[in-house]
Amino acid sequence: MNETDPDKSRAWRRVRLSRERRREEILKSAELLFAATGLRSTTTAALAKAAGISEAILYRHFGAKQKLFEKVVERNTQQRLASLEGRLSSIPNLSPLECIDRMAEATILACADDEGNASVMAWALLEMPEFAADV
Repeated sequence: MNETDPDKSRAWRRVRLSRERRREEILKSAELLFAATGLRSTTTAALAKAAGISEAILYRHFGAKQKLFEKVVERNTQQRLASLEGRLSSIPNLSPLECIDRMAEATILACADDEGNASVMAWALLEMPEFAADV
């Protein structure tokens, strides 16, 4: 233990996360990278570094970069749909034209929000169209 600064010695200790928590952290960091550079241009080394893990741990959790990408796309889609559902459920009884206007706005906002970055789906449609169409 470091007598001069106990917090400094704690900083070097690695926090052990549960399997689910670790997977979630990997998915979050992978989403940012995949949104920026897509599947093919994102390396497993960059994914591991962003998540603060080794490539071996990355492979242990997801098996392959493509599987990780698929999980990111699925998670991303679920988040955007949940956001859209929340926005649509808050639309009051309006005239049909006002309702359509609010639905269009809600759809755009659900895609543009930080949650469920639409760039991930754009990359999926470009690089894995068969998979993206099924999601």
